Amino acid sequence: MSPNENRFRYSLRGLNSQLFFVVILPISILLIAITFGSFALHQDAMRDLVATRDQRTVNSSARALGEQLDHRKAVIQSIGIKSTDNLSQDDFLTSVEFLSDDFDAGIAIIGPTYDLLGFSARLEMWQEFEDEVIKYLDQSKSGQLITPRISDPFYIKGQDDIYSFVIYQANQNNPIIVGIFSVTKLARENLASILSYDNVGSVMLVDQNINMLYESGLQEVPETLLDYPGITEALRGETGTTYLDVEGGEHVIVYSPISTTNWALVIDEPWREITSPLLRYSESGSLILIPIVIFALIAIWFGTLKIIQPLRAFQTQAGMFTQGDFKAFNEPVGGIEEIQTLQTTFIGMAEEVEKAQQVLTRYLNVVTKGQEEERKRLARELHDDTLQSLIALNQRIMIARRVADNSDLQGSLTEIETMLGKTMQELRRLTRALRPIYLEDLGLVSALESLGLEMSESIGIPILFKLEGIERRLPDNVEIALYRITQEAISNISKHAGASKAKIAISYNDTNLLLQIEDDGEGFDPPKNLGELASIGHYGLLGIHERADLINADYQIQSESGHGTTITIQVPFQI
Repeated sequence: MSPNENRFRYSLRGLNSQLFFVVILPISILLIAITFGSFALHQDAMRDLVATRDQRTVNSSARALGEQLDHRKAVIQSIGIKSTDNLSQDDFLTSVEFLSDDFDAGIAIIGPTYDLLGFSARLEMWQEFEDEVIKYLDQSKSGQLITPRISDPFYIKGQDDIYSFVIYQANQNNPIIVGIFSVTKLARENLASILSYDNVGSVMLVDQNINMLYESGLQEVPETLLDYPGITEALRGETGTTYLDVEGGEHVIVYSPISTTNWALVIDEPWREITSPLLRYSESGSLILIPIVIFALIAIWFGTLKIIQPLRAFQTQAGMFTQGDFKAFNEPVGGIEEIQTLQTTFIGMAEEVEKAQQVLTRYLNVVTKGQEEERKRLARELHDDTLQSLIALNQRIMIARRVADNSDLQGSLTEIETMLGKTMQELRRLTRALRPIYLEDLGLVSALESLGLEMSESIGIPILFKLEGIERRLPDNVEIALYRITQEAISNISKHAGASKAKIAISYNDTNLLLQIEDDGEGFDPPKNLGELASIGHYGLLGIHERADLINADYQIQSESGHGTTITIQVPFQI
């Protein structure tokens, strides 16, 4: 491979070249996402705009229809009240001729026995409506029509329109006034111009019996009107907007009730068709960005594979290294050349740290052994020399006290004897602390039980001792380390925990020994990294950790503020 080829390969794998894929392309994707997002927001805004406009339209149209129906009811009521005057039928019908636009099928006056007294239109037309009017009167619950009522819409044979009538009777002795009008004409006059863009969509007026009263537009009418969105809701008196996905795009459906008659008015429009054509063309034009997005996604995948994933793996290895795993960096993480070079550097650093740790461990082992030997020497000298001298001195004082004649002298000798006894007792306790005799003679269990009793008296809180399994003797350095760990843990409890009780539990099984020291004190939040113990002042816990590490034991500390602390030491027997 030539030098130029080497430089070219290096430039593709180097960090500078990767910046294009990791930084520039994501920014490009962000810009594209903003473009698409803005377009999507614009579409949503346009859809909401169409829905809002249609909702206003359907509300105003429903209100206009309701007002016109209320107007017809008011007119018939006024005519019914006027019919109490002593006017001839001809004069009466002449007086209502100006209402022919409101009641295009005529106004009829009917006697209490349903006989026709007068009709403002051709008599042939009344014959077409007579059956519907009489049927309505027969179905009425009361003979009095106290308030004007609007009948259900109905068809007339041979007629294209749908009709309805307003009926009113002031009292039983007055004639019944019936005003007949074309619902189809009324709806056409109010709803014909309700659609906007090229008459796209549909307008439907449905009565309470789910009959189509009026329909215009290009939308196909469903066979079952209740299946159509918005109709059921409007018949329940609700006003609202919904959206329907159909072939060709999404439709906006708005609905509103006609409160006077409990009819439903529904408008259905494909909102995309009535928005600006420029918006639709820009939507198609934006598709050219798809290849760019695909290319950017490939670049992101490459960046993730070559940079992000290796860095995450490297981060995991660094966490393992901080916990003492010096071989953590040996597993290759891959990635670009700079990351691999960095990993190689950290491997060398980890090897040096491991060597330094091994030297420090050996040094600590030597220091610990020397410390224990020095403690033994001091304990032996205190026991063999100082304590024996004190015993001999105590015996001489006892003899002197017996032969002394002066009572004051005897009192002084007794006081000296008492002080000497306390000194001997404290010296024995100090000797046992320096050199646990029970550990050498009786083993770890007896030594820990005795330590618990002594420390309980010393710190003033009860310390429970618990043994599970059958005791098994371990090497001297392991037993003395476990003893010192327990001693240090109880010392920490007396100084910092504020506990009311403590517990020492030791358990033996076929594979290991488990030692736990618990308290119910204040507790604390232990750091994740044991190396931080020194920085927060927990030197006792750090010493426990170091002693556990010297005997290859597993050390764990569990603590939480307000819930006490538990130290667990697990020692395998194969050591």
